[in-house]
Amino acid sequence: MNKILKAISIGTGIAVATWALRDRLVRIPEPVDAKHPQFRTNHAPAHEPETDHDGDIDDFTSIHGVGPVYARRLVESGIASFSEFFKTPSGSLEEITGASGDKVSHWLEQADSPNT
Repeated sequence: MNKILKAISIGTGIAVATWALRDRLVRIPEPVDAKHPQFRTNHAPAHEPETDHDGDIDDFTSIHGVGPVYARRLVESGIASFSEFFKTPSGSLEEITGASGDKVSHWLEQADSPNT
């Protein structure tokens, strides 16, 4: 019984030492062409959206719940003014922005609200 316990403890010791030194015993080669990701630091769109409004684009982020991503999607789809936004059917706004119907309904309700 003593010999079995001694063999188990030696085996466990070897396993622990191997685990502790695993980074030194086995090297994982790194890719030669490892490039770090490049993040955009400005919030300017990659390209200027095409509009028929002489460059005048309303700030859709002033609508509660519309962030820069939704605003960019609206402008890229050709909706550049609040009047176009509120005339667009809610189903179309859902498709353009990818937002839920409840969220789009909330946006459109703000047109009827006297506090906007």
